[in-house]
Amino acid sequence: MILSIVALPQEVAVFRPDFVLLVLIFWSLRMPAYLALVIAFATGLILDVLHFDLIGESSLAYLAAIFALFRWFMPTFAGGSLMRQIAVLFVLCLLSAIVSAVVNQMTQNQVYELGLWVQPLVAALISIVPLLVIRIKNQRAASITHVGC
Repeated sequence: MILSIVALPQEVAVFRPDFVLLVLIFWSLRMPAYLALVIAFATGLILDVLHFDLIGESSLAYLAAIFALFRWFMPTFAGGSLMRQIAVLFVLCLLSAIVSAVVNQMTQNQVYELGLWVQPLVAALISIVPLLVIRIKNQRAASITHVGC
């Protein structure tokens, strides 16, 4: 959450991914859906208070992404290839960004152009490292379990 609170210059802030959403997605893979949705909602509220944003904006965006993960993308994400997982992360981050942009458009008349696509793309590219670490960890655990049998 600290990475999303730190103020950056406008030129660099466009490239900052939603680290909180990435952590929520990875945590959601290991918890029940109802708990992940409650945590996403609460985290969004806390983030809105810290950013002095419209209360509920981040909550709605995070809920949409986590709900989409469980409803449509969980089988694809859990058992898919690395490229498929990166594509799913991009879609989830883009969905969250679109929901946030629609809320901002309705409440503040802010229009998003490049930043709407750049942040999810950077988030998907950054997520390659944790995805590879998780993949290697799972392969080692499977090989240890397989050898032990």
